[in-house]
Amino acid sequence: MRKIVIAVLTLAALLGTNYTVSYVFKVGFIDYSTIVGFLGAGLIWFFTSSGGYTSKHTDVLIQTQTTNFKMKEEKHSFSLNTAFVTAIIYATISLLITIYTYKEYF
Repeated sequence: MRKIVIAVLTLAALLGTNYTVSYVFKVGFIDYSTIVGFLGAGLIWFFTSSGGYTSKHTDVLIQTQTTNFKMKEEKHSFSLNTAFVTAIIYATISLLITIYTYKEYF
């Protein structure tokens, strides 16, 4: 049940962001849907992964300032979560719809 709620909330956030972008720029809903989907997936990945550049850099700075020794670097890890998968599915479906909509321009 929790995964369904997370998927619905992620989808609502992506649709709301896409609607806002299309309203502000006065373009069709489908025009920015793929970009919003992939940017959403990227943001979810960035904020749910551990051991990325930002956290490593902060850890090394703190360790160096407190002990004057550089700490060992950790491996980057990311596990698929419901929000990320929902964003990727949204982006993929919107990409397919965009290609179908603009097929005569390819």
